[in-house]
Amino acid sequence: MSHIQSVNLTRFSHLAEVYEANRPHPPRVIVDILTQLAEMSQPDLVVDLASGTGLSTFIWTGRAQAVIGIEPNAAMRHMAESHLDVTQTLRPIRFLAATAQETGLPDGCADIITCAQALHWLEPITTFAEVARLLRPGGIFAAYDYMGDPVINWQVELVLQTFWQGIEAKKDSWWPVGLQKWTKDEHLARLQACGHFRYVRQMTLYQQEMTNTARFMGYIYSLSNVGALLEQGFSEAELGLDVLRTEVQEILGERQVPWYFSYTMWLGVK
Repeated sequence: MSHIQSVNLTRFSHLAEVYEANRPHPPRVIVDILTQLAEMSQPDLVVDLASGTGLSTFIWTGRAQAVIGIEPNAAMRHMAESHLDVTQTLRPIRFLAATAQETGLPDGCADIITCAQALHWLEPITTFAEVARLLRPGGIFAAYDYMGDPVINWQVELVLQTFWQGIEAKKDSWWPVGLQKWTKDEHLARLQACGHFRYVRQMTLYQQEMTNTARFMGYIYSLSNVGALLEQGFSEAELGLDVLRTEVQEILGERQVPWYFSYTMWLGVK
């Protein structure tokens, strides 16, 4: 494993619990879209790269003959495995300790490969080569991410903008040596240029769930830059988390309100 892979891998080690509890679930229409493109109502095998706590893996429960989540981060993978008892009776799902670049799975084994909230952390050349090796001819690769902060309330969003300005000012602290990301707005171009896919496109989706002040703040804590600063010893006051919580509480109170996440999905057909 390269130094970059190692630094990127450990980025979420301490965030598994808060990530699982507060991040949004992927839009379930993704399963409908991908099975239609693969021309299989029940794919034989779906592989979910960088599967994290399993939010993107378990949406395939009952919709595929087998699902494998690939997750090298032990804390995230163990959180996913803790849910297997309630889902295993429906369809076989398992998680492997491997990377997106070296899954250890056989050639041509997958009908669909997904990658949620993670492609920007993965070295693209080696990742796309592994995806192409695993996919059968006509198989589908889909990477998807929500873009920007959720839509909740314009006042909350103004407060959040101010908070992010403070976090950005501390970037030297939360961006360690060796950490690398690949910009999301170039995912499509990289897919087109890699030479592994006969057809490539992107599309837009959205997801609606319910949130309140507690879940909203949990979502903020689950983000890697905030988590990294807290791990380094910055206090909530130094980061502005106390002010953010107070102002969001004043706006939302104890209400449950919808929040809307905008997703972009990048598709490749082998």
